[in-house]
Amino acid sequence: MRPPGHRAPGRLSTFRVASPASPRYDAWGRTSAFDGNNNPLGISAIGNRYGFQGREYSWKSGLYYFRASWADPVTGRWLSPDPIGISGGLNQYVFVGNNPVNFTDPLGLWTFALGGTAQGTMSASAEVSGGIAFGYSKGSGWSFGVLFSSGGGIGALPNLSAGGFVQWTSAKDVQQLKGPSGEVGISVGEALAIGADYVFGQGYQGGQVSVGAGAGVPFDLHVRGVVTGGPTWKSKKSCP
Repeated sequence: MRPPGHRAPGRLSTFRVASPASPRYDAWGRTSAFDGNNNPLGISAIGNRYGFQGREYSWKSGLYYFRASWADPVTGRWLSPDPIGISGGLNQYVFVGNNPVNFTDPLGLWTFALGGTAQGTMSASAEVSGGIAFGYSKGSGWSFGVLFSSGGGIGALPNLSAGGFVQWTSAKDVQQLKGPSGEVGISVGEALAIGADYVFGQGYQGGQVSVGAGAGVPFDLHVRGVVTGGPTWKSKKSCP
């Protein structure tokens, strides 16, 4: 006789344990919770308040708290204007550029950079630039950097220019600007060359405007790949 529950030595037993809660999200972060038997729940069974993009979710309101603003995953919009204004786009309520599959905005951040640049196009296009950059988030504070970039690509017409630039992006901090990125833009003017570029990198996008002295054909189209590096710093700020 063996007492109830006794197991013979050397015999393995397996147990099936149901997960207490399994959250699911659509592309915009609309959140649903299910128990271990796939039954829908009205709220997380374990009290989890972190979900889509690692942000805090309100089970009562169905909204996500991104520190700089609240987001509604049903409408795919911010509830208040973007804190960086039109630098994030003309529609200040758009969430991640209407592209949540490829872009994130976990803190509602921005970066801003200014410096000097030299650009040239023959059969190919080349760029060398350097300057200072800074970013800010209500959640994580300030970030700073001294960044240098170089790259090349293709251009349409012979053109040379040298001057200054201003750049703004949706990067989470200056550190994110380092590494490979891309530029698509135009340059107009001969003695005074004015350029405008759409810039994009790993998880961010933005714009750049340059002004300087130019020579050659007073109009150019270019597509370039750029690599950026340099020292960066970040202020310490506790999360709310």
